[in-house]
Amino acid sequence: MTKLLSLDLELTFGNFHLTANEKIPMSGVVGLSGPSGSGKTSLLNAIAGLQKSAKGTVFLDNEPWQTTSEFVPPHKRGIGVVFQEARLFPHLNVIENIQFGLRFHSHKTINADLIEALEIGDLLKRQVTALSGGEQRRVALARALAVNPQLMLLDEPMNGLDIERRARLIPFFAKALKAMECPALYVSHDQTELMQIADTQYCIRDTELAKAGRQLPKYKFQITGPNTGMFNGVSFEIPRSISGSEQSFRVSHDKILLTSNKPDSLNAAFTLEVEVCETIEGCRFLKVVGANDEFNVEIDASYQLGTRLWLTALGLEFCY
Repeated sequence: MTKLLSLDLELTFGNFHLTANEKIPMSGVVGLSGPSGSGKTSLLNAIAGLQKSAKGTVFLDNEPWQTTSEFVPPHKRGIGVVFQEARLFPHLNVIENIQFGLRFHSHKTINADLIEALEIGDLLKRQVTALSGGEQRRVALARALAVNPQLMLLDEPMNGLDIERRARLIPFFAKALKAMECPALYVSHDQTELMQIADTQYCIRDTELAKAGRQLPKYKFQITGPNTGMFNGVSFEIPRSISGSEQSFRVSHDKILLTSNKPDSLNAAFTLEVEVCETIEGCRFLKVVGANDEFNVEIDASYQLGTRLWLTALGLEFCY
């Protein structure tokens, strides 16, 4: 069942001010974005109970974490936190780092699905000082998830990694959160990163927390080979990091090209024939010819109903 994170907070430090008055359904991964200095980390710290100067209330479902009369300390909130740095204990090896938090919990066994999702089975006896940056991030997430938190807070966990390493690491994070069925609030200033991992998004804009605009829809496709996928009979290239039999992608509006004739040669992910249709509310959308799939693309009223067009996806953002 989806948990509801209810916030009614005021954070003030000198000239800095942030208002967070939202009820956030914590289903899957909830992205949180905003410019540098907007208060993303401060808000996460307030939710975790690490920002005692925050005024107001925090509830998870009907469980009060902070009210005018009570304050639940961080270790009693059932929260897992991953910071911008891995913050592993250098004197402990990998498995000892993961087991560290279990000392204070009734269950002492590490979930095998978590180890498999993060692919760290071969690293368990290794010293953390011998790990790469990406491996350290995976171990940090394993340590936070091992205690079975009811909510994960991730504060720019890809910070300091280049684009290629981020792309390799995001699938591990997504698989681990799904394996543990743990909802997460994921902070990043990188929209590409959030598009790949977040199911919904919120943002801090003009000192206030608000739900972001409509999230781009996900389109499912079949994985047909080590680096090939198929969508409505059209094959296209996918990253090798994508596994399983089925996955999904998003495509932003600025990466969609509509033409009357099929393009002869274009550097694109795929091209499909679509038809202009109309909803009951009178909104127009595109339906893939010969299939039930729809493309949630804004269509100019000048396109007549029934018009057939060629939709070219110039780039895809794969979801994990």
